[in-house]
Amino acid sequence: MQKNLQKTYLPDKQVKRKITNKIFTVGNVFTFIRLILLPILLYSLVVSDKWGKLLPIGIGAIMALTDILDGYYARKLGQISYVGKMMDPIIDKLIVISVAVTLIILGKIHSPWSWLMIIVGIRYIIMGIVTMRIFLRHGIVPRSDLLGRLTPTVWAVSFLTALLGLSIIQAIFFSFALAFTALNTYTYVAKNKNLLTGD
Repeated sequence: MQKNLQKTYLPDKQVKRKITNKIFTVGNVFTFIRLILLPILLYSLVVSDKWGKLLPIGIGAIMALTDILDGYYARKLGQISYVGKMMDPIIDKLIVISVAVTLIILGKIHSPWSWLMIIVGIRYIIMGIVTMRIFLRHGIVPRSDLLGRLTPTVWAVSFLTALLGLSIIQAIFFSFALAFTALNTYTYVAKNKNLLTGD
């Protein structure tokens, strides 16, 4: 059953590519670094009015770089792992939720965007639970497509505009981010509906 699911839901390259059970790979190290930097980023946001906005922007840029490097080295070194495939999207969701909540508390994100962010946060939590359920039942982590990889980036730009107080640009990017999130949710369900409903 699992082999059939892999053939159906994973691209040919991903089926042929060996996935390791190792935890400490080069790619995973970059993923863990991003997680470690998260509380530092949140603190820098809290003190940004006092210390300036360059610090959280710089930390965010480093985190974005690690997000690029983890996938690059995982593929380049043949170290794609189950831990990395599971942790990378979960950490991305955690970052989006954490930064959104912090900016809302700081008054950088206002209504109606603040209320919409609550819905997006609930969506991310549900998606994380669903992904974990699929992995535990089928041993498969649904592959993130281009839209799924771009969505956190669009949110990052949206948060940057909120931090800088660019209200008009913020509205534009938040609209794009919400559209990306809605479309990504639809494609995720459409591509994995048999995994979501099958035994």
